[in-house]
Amino acid sequence: MSIKNKMFDLRPKLAPAAVGLMLSAIATLAGASNTPAWVTTQTLAHPLAVTLGAKDAMKSGEAVQVVVSLKLRNSETLDNFLAFQKVPGSPAFGATMTPAQFAAKFSPTAEQAQAVADHLAASGFRNIEIAPNRLLVTADGTAGTVATAFRTTLGHVKVGSRDAIANMTAVQIPSKLSGVVQSVLGLQTADVMHTMNKHANTVVAAAPAFGAGTQARTLATHGFNPTAFPTIYHAGSTVTASATTVAIVAEGNLAPTLTDLTAFENANGITPVATQVIKTGASSTDTSGTDEWDLDSQDIVAMAGGKVKSLIFYDSPSLSNANLTTEFNRVVTDNLAKVINVSLGECETSANSDGSLAADDNIFKQAVAQGQTFVVSSGDSGSNECTTSKTGTTPSAPASSPYVVAAGGTTLTATTANAYTTETVWSGTGGSASKIEVQPTW
Repeated sequence: MSIKNKMFDLRPKLAPAAVGLMLSAIATLAGASNTPAWVTTQTLAHPLAVTLGAKDAMKSGEAVQVVVSLKLRNSETLDNFLAFQKVPGSPAFGATMTPAQFAAKFSPTAEQAQAVADHLAASGFRNIEIAPNRLLVTADGTAGTVATAFRTTLGHVKVGSRDAIANMTAVQIPSKLSGVVQSVLGLQTADVMHTMNKHANTVVAAAPAFGAGTQARTLATHGFNPTAFPTIYHAGSTVTASATTVAIVAEGNLAPTLTDLTAFENANGITPVATQVIKTGASSTDTSGTDEWDLDSQDIVAMAGGKVKSLIFYDSPSLSNANLTTEFNRVVTDNLAKVINVSLGECETSANSDGSLAADDNIFKQAVAQGQTFVVSSGDSGSNECTTSKTGTTPSAPASSPYVVAAGGTTLTATTANAYTTETVWSGTGGSASKIEVQPTW
């Protein structure tokens, strides 16, 4: 008998179960050898850092704070809930969740969040904190612990005259965490958000004729005292905001803004609105955003006829993506405000590159599920937020998120008696199709 026949004759002597076990073991071994120990996250290499050399690298002991964004669970179920939340007649129409209900259904599990915290601790990070909704894990570390935990090197870069840091390569994590970790923020400060206020020019138009026997009216395009807005927009008997708490996402030293708000209320006979400042990080002396926070707070109070229940200023230590994502998350986990004003933004491509776009979308989804509305400035760079060029069509983030209301600027014309006349979209306001976000069904 040939050797071939002998081998053939032995086959029936192996039980089917044993054959299956052997094949399974071979497949497992083959799969293990092909599975990478580390995988790439949504945090990509920063364009300014990819060409840096060793001389530009941060020293191992230089301090870094990271914000690790975790993935949602049951995303399809959540998306369906958010869709039917807006459909009259559906069981979910108008329904909302508490933060605890959202966390139980859609947040990463406590075990998953702890696994991320354990990885950070093993890599040398300290002051590790898991957010109440388990969407973020923050920690203090160094450039050295970043290299250990995420296999990337951080470098020093210049953005104009400003010093910043950026990661030279895409951020990686152990494959066992690939189903949990989405992105890692705090590894770049080159791309940050900016305020969206612009000073308007004062232009008075010639008085037009309205026909025989009709009194001529003088039309003016100018800055309005915001107390005129309820009249101009015919607020009339609209329900007031006396039962509504409004939040403003802000940054820096807010003492001047609180002083200015009080002065505005006193000058216009408005009963002072209750205010609160909630810090979401270290204190900052920066007052560069005071004009923006003044505009936001005074417009909100005036447009509501002074009837806002309370005004909460969430105060970030900086306008970095990591700090603002942390601030957005605090607003949502607190769940104190029904409406949240965000007069900030940046190039959508930049927000996507470091993973903050995806991290913020998770947070905004929770806000919608809880009945909170983020209202975000659409930008002040026309159709292209990414460069000063007049060509191109890339919007501002987070206004481009389908889970927020994007508000653009207009040129309003009214009579001297504050009667609404015309209104056109301001040519500088942001507005273009997203390059990344999925178009909503509506």
